Amino acid sequence: MHKTNEPQMTLRHTICFRMINTLCVTQETDTPSRQPKSLGCTIVEMLTQRPPYADYESMAAIYKIATEDHPQYKLPSNTSKECVLLLSLTFKKNVKDRPTAEDLLRHRFVVSGPT
Repeated sequence: MHKTNEPQMTLRHTICFRMINTLCVTQETDTPSRQPKSLGCTIVEMLTQRPPYADYESMAAIYKIATEDHPQYKLPSNTSKECVLLLSLTFKKNVKDRPTAEDLLRHRFVVSGPT
């Protein structure tokens, strides 16, 4: 396990998060509701400068995100409630409970922006 406390100024992890969709295919039906996990990871990385499970190697982190109930990350204290809610929706384990991209576009955080 690679450990670092430094912000990771790269999109290497963000691009790798697209692989979550591939891992989820083996567990879930092929549905647009798989996609929000990748979006949630990207939002977390943008807010924290570190991806979920940043202390793990990329493939281990991706596997954990794809298979666990909720990834591990710590958001800044000034993160809006709307953003926190949006993230909780994107990381729902059951694909049927996750919003589609269309649902997310209507979410208050997206429509109104951060408050």
